[in-house]
Amino acid sequence: MKAREIKEYIFENEKVEYVLEKLGMHHIKKHQYYFTCGLPTGDNVISTSIYNNKYLNVKAYTRDIEDENGISDLISLIRQVKDFDFIQAMDWLHKVLGLQAEEEYAIKTVEQINPSNAFIERLSIDEKVEEQREIKLYDKEILKKYSFSNFIEKDFKNDNIPKNIQYDFGLIPFTDDSYYPIDYMVIPIFDEIGNLAGTKLRITRAFQYNNKYFYKESCDKNSILYGLYQTKYYIDQKKEVIICEAEKGVMQLFSYGYKNAVAVGGHDISNTQVEKIIKLDVGKVIIAFDEDVQEKVLKKEYEKLCDFVEVKCIIDLNNILNEKESPMDDPKKWEKLYNNYQMIPSENRKIEKKEEIKEWEQVTEDDFEF
Repeated sequence: MKAREIKEYIFENEKVEYVLEKLGMHHIKKHQYYFTCGLPTGDNVISTSIYNNKYLNVKAYTRDIEDENGISDLISLIRQVKDFDFIQAMDWLHKVLGLQAEEEYAIKTVEQINPSNAFIERLSIDEKVEEQREIKLYDKEILKKYSFSNFIEKDFKNDNIPKNIQYDFGLIPFTDDSYYPIDYMVIPIFDEIGNLAGTKLRITRAFQYNNKYFYKESCDKNSILYGLYQTKYYIDQKKEVIICEAEKGVMQLFSYGYKNAVAVGGHDISNTQVEKIIKLDVGKVIIAFDEDVQEKVLKKEYEKLCDFVEVKCIIDLNNILNEKESPMDDPKKWEKLYNNYQMIPSENRKIEKKEEIKEWEQVTEDDFEF
């Protein structure tokens, strides 16, 4: 089997825990979407996380297990623990699983193939160093310092984020009475396997500061696809991911039944986020940024991804949205934009008259299979 095939075999036949045991990992625990365990020579019982999907990506918090191609998966974990090269790791896996190894693993040098390799190769050395920094994580116990306030739950409901969706994403309505009452909505920022990577607060009642956002526990937002922890399953099912600017957009779409969205924390998709989007292995990426984002910005973000996956952008050609309104603020407007205005940015003109669409590719609902 090839590397991709053997990882799919392990996932589909529920052999992840078995392989980890054979590798000598300890305190193996299965969660909803991933496994945690400790390295054979380490005391930390949750030092390593393994995604429970066909890619078997691995996050090792105490070791650098990336191979020479920038891949961090079950095979590179085996290489690190056993001090193997790629061929030796593949041979070990085949034997442990009772599979017949292909001849090439005994006599040829084999290169692992990953859909993000081509993107990684494009990055300069400085960009690679910049994007490989560790994400700071927090103990979830810090969330207990925020006490609930029913008033703010209703306030967020007015943004089309009902109470049950607020709970799904771990939001905490909070009133700070230290000096004078200030109401916040606390938005925990989780990474793709559920670790707390920061907290973002929205002021909902404080005179002129209403609806302002700020980070309480700082977050490296450029390394996070917000919402992926909750939406990964639906992205896998639909083979499509919607890219929002803000966390609120992901939750709004979730409440409308579009559960395959993530947010990048602005309208500049970082190299780390591009790589993570590519690794989602979807058929289509839809960029859905706010009304005030100019075409040249959309074109720039489109070009970061278009060589690796089909990309469309939500474009408001008929002035459906108000100024600075996001495409997902209103469910009826979202339906119109999603079904009728997914475009490929033009390379040779600026949009001066929104009613002129002849140099854009227009996609209608007839082009989709639901």
